[in-house]
Amino acid sequence: MPSPRSAATLYKVCVLLPVLLCCFVSCKDDGEQPTPQTISISPNSGLPGAATVIQGAQFSANKGDNVVTFNGKAADIVEATATQLDVVVPEDADTGPVAVVVSVKGKVASSQLIFSVLPANSTVTSVVPVTGGFNTLVTVTGSDFDATASNNVVTFNGIPALVESGSASSLKVRVPAMAGTGTVVVNSSAPGPVFTYVPDVYVVGLEFSPAGQRGKYWKNGVAIPWSTPGKNIYFTDIFVVGNDVHISGAEIKKNGSWVATYWKNGVSTPLADSIRSTDARSIDVIGSDVYITGNQTNASFKIVAAYWKGGSLKALSEGTYNALTNDIKVVNNDVYVAGEQDTPSGFVAAKYWKNGTAVVLTPGTAANGTADGIAIVGSDVYVSGSAQKNLASKYVARYWKNGIENLLTDGSRNAYTEDIKVVGDDVYVLGYEVNTSGISVIKYWKNSQETVLTDGSREAGAYAFEVIGEDVYVAGFERNGDGKNVAKYWKNGNPIVLADGSGNSAAFGIFIQ
Repeated sequence: MPSPRSAATLYKVCVLLPVLLCCFVSCKDDGEQPTPQTISISPNSGLPGAATVIQGAQFSANKGDNVVTFNGKAADIVEATATQLDVVVPEDADTGPVAVVVSVKGKVASSQLIFSVLPANSTVTSVVPVTGGFNTLVTVTGSDFDATASNNVVTFNGIPALVESGSASSLKVRVPAMAGTGTVVVNSSAPGPVFTYVPDVYVVGLEFSPAGQRGKYWKNGVAIPWSTPGKNIYFTDIFVVGNDVHISGAEIKKNGSWVATYWKNGVSTPLADSIRSTDARSIDVIGSDVYITGNQTNASFKIVAAYWKGGSLKALSEGTYNALTNDIKVVNNDVYVAGEQDTPSGFVAAKYWKNGTAVVLTPGTAANGTADGIAIVGSDVYVSGSAQKNLASKYVARYWKNGIENLLTDGSRNAYTEDIKVVGDDVYVLGYEVNTSGISVIKYWKNSQETVLTDGSREAGAYAFEVIGEDVYVAGFERNGDGKNVAKYWKNGNPIVLADGSGNSAAFGIFIQ
């Protein structure tokens, strides 16, 4: 038996020492502050006293541990978490672009942000002209602008514009793309005159003629020569950046295979070989990077969901079960693709992929589902689609926000979606519902309230839409009295016919600039 002394020593070594060491290590870890990281500041301009939010990492949830400065002048921190700081721009902040620096417990963030402090009391008295489209040069007249033109923040209907030159009383400004109609504001001043935005409407699709299937491209309702005569081509989507027109689609080759193809300003680039069929469904352009989602048939004749970045293929499904993609969006280098995939149970599951990782929206164990459109706002993921409750039930149109479904129809008739947009707090979903006569009726839902575009007397379909301000543009087709499908788009319910109706045609993609 050990002596009392040796027992005490043993207790200290075996019990107290590990506890003390654990405490020491824990205390040491708590005292080490990792270097904070700053990612973004939003809004990135405002008046002194305005609120703004800094996103990042390794901040302290204790407000007092964080210090935020605007060109060396301390800002009030209203709320703090490990990833977000809600701050107030200092009242004495210098006007113009200033460096925003974050430090936590003495450690300074490895990167700094830029915030434009606006001059107070700017007033807008006139804009000339008062109507125009993207890139129109507008003269904004008023008072108390910053004498350095680039220090002023000018918005059209809330969309920032490029300030080319100016003085304290006059600014030369380019109208931003997709601004919509609304007031012109300088430096967060009181709203100035209304500028009426006249957008360019770009639409793509296809048209059949005795010579074959033709990809069609219209600008403001006028057909633009594009596809090569003698080739069977269809266009699926369009994205415009400045004067560059990007189109996705496919072209049929001599062996009968369709080849996913990308066009830029009329010049085609095949995305795959013609050994097995591929197609391209949707396009997104971020800077110089072009992302196109589509599908490719593998050696086992299964359809593989995929997308291309800069022409390089990225497979999303493993190729054991058929999978399809329908839409793609890229936000902050994250790639989101909406689609669906067959399951071992023999059903179809709605899903989307984020950077190649699948997120299942419907299980596909007892009924079918589809995911057709996707939109990203901050950390929120919105997906439109349709699904059955069971095999005997109708398809119900719906959308998911972060995986939580919101039903749009009651299930009494089949209903399907095609696309989704989120504008501010409003959620728009495009789709169609089959009426009691078996005819598809185009409609869209805004915050679950439907707007019907066709009367249900003739077959119609819609495939894409855009929302600019209060204006809703929808691309699709409607059957005419001769039984031909006619490509058209609708603006706020008013149809604009794109084809003459002599052959079948349809509009699949639309872009507003």
